[in-house]
Amino acid sequence: MHRFVAGVHLSAIFLAAIGGNVVLRAVVAAAHKVANAVAKNRGEQVNSTAWLSPTVAVAVLGLLLTPALMERTNYSLRDGDYIDAQQAQDAADGIDVDALLDVVDERNDGRVYAGTRANWGKDYLIGSVPVLQMLAHRDLDALGYTFRTMPSLSNDIEAYFDETNLAQFEMFNVRYLVLPADRAPQVSATLLLSRGRHRLYEVTTSGYLDVVDRVGSIAADRSNLAARTGEFRTSQNALAGVYPGIAFDGRDASANTFDGTPPQRPGTVVSQSHQRRSGAFTAKVSLQRPGVVLAKTTYDPGWRAFVDGVEQPTMFMAPAFVGVDVGVGTHDVRFEYQPYSKYPLWWALGVATLAALSWLHRRPATKVRP
Repeated sequence: MHRFVAGVHLSAIFLAAIGGNVVLRAVVAAAHKVANAVAKNRGEQVNSTAWLSPTVAVAVLGLLLTPALMERTNYSLRDGDYIDAQQAQDAADGIDVDALLDVVDERNDGRVYAGTRANWGKDYLIGSVPVLQMLAHRDLDALGYTFRTMPSLSNDIEAYFDETNLAQFEMFNVRYLVLPADRAPQVSATLLLSRGRHRLYEVTTSGYLDVVDRVGSIAADRSNLAARTGEFRTSQNALAGVYPGIAFDGRDASANTFDGTPPQRPGTVVSQSHQRRSGAFTAKVSLQRPGVVLAKTTYDPGWRAFVDGVEQPTMFMAPAFVGVDVGVGTHDVRFEYQPYSKYPLWWALGVATLAALSWLHRRPATKVRP
């Protein structure tokens, strides 16, 4: 709820100013009364106390702000020591991790994993910073650091990632592992690079896009999606290209693409590419029978799918992915994310509201006849 709390805090700044003004006015008025009384007793001019207003205001503000200034000063000095220590670690041990992450960033073909905040990842540190947070700092597509302010449908699911289950590496396209030297991969992986006490491993996966079958359906909503998809995630079905559909929030389930046990995958991905930061995945696929082209990214109504340039309805696939049904033959498939488009309307409404309030505030008050 950080986005909403920030709004409350910003509003509180203005409320604090209003409250402070009331307090200062009361203190100044009281000081004037005392000063005027003293002046009368001394036979001095009563209006000689104008200097009290700024003096009292400065004194009260200084008194009120002194604890905060002392606390912030101490915090800044202490924080400076922490920053110096962290920068020293970044310039030594951190350089080795950056060398591994450079490879992941250059390849840009899969997610990277360096533990989670619930397992050994929280203790795999560069200075005081977990390596899994460095992945986010580098803006890499990573799994394990669930820090979203407003949880996506995959947030809870990612928290249950099982690093001993190869099917989950395939499912989430986790292709790279960054591990300390004293920790071995829990699945079959190839060592790509060693730097200092850090190791980079590669796991073989099909990529961000895959051709799969939809077999079965799971009824779920936002509150229980992780629990309802648990049996599928712990299985080996993802390695065989068999994914259930999701009947989300009371919607009807999508039909199976194959009745019974699929003998083999319905097709293959001939080539694929993606522009992850702009939200676009493209592939050329070849299918021997109808199937689903699966994009291993979190389902959202903003996703649009195009098959040979023609928009097709998207499908909600387990565990929380987006897919599109594709028929027999060779096809060009593209997934595009269309963000919320009505922000200009809300900005205009906000400006109009502020203008109306300003006009009402400046409008002369109407006198009420007795």
